Amino acid sequence: TFSVLRGLCRTTDHDNCVQSPNYPAPYNSNDYCVVAVTRDTVLTVVQFDLHCTWYHCEDRLTLGAMAYVGESGPSGVAVAAAVELVFISSGDGRHGHGFYICGGAMLPTAFDIRC
Repeated sequence: TFSVLRGLCRTTDHDNCVQSPNYPAPYNSNDYCVVAVTRDTVLTVVQFDLHCTWYHCEDRLTLGAMAYVGESGPSGVAVAAAVELVFISSGDGRHGHGFYICGGAMLPTAFDIRC
């Protein structure tokens, strides 16, 4: 489901899950990664904790055009193959525990839909 293209994220569970650098320990300043989604899937967030202050969130995970910050990860989001997941942490020295995200069931194709 996932393939790390750049950075320190890692895949687990036979590439069905992806985790931020150092997970479950906090990630570091200026950590980043780019991860390709390799098949159509629905995401399940096991953990999502990116550092945020009450007025600003610099650490973020983007999935296509959508950005996720704080504790609101992309759980239940359907994504197509070839979409990139990008994680960037700031250099401010404060960090969250990161993320652990898995791909779920494959999305049905037109040939899989039964009426």
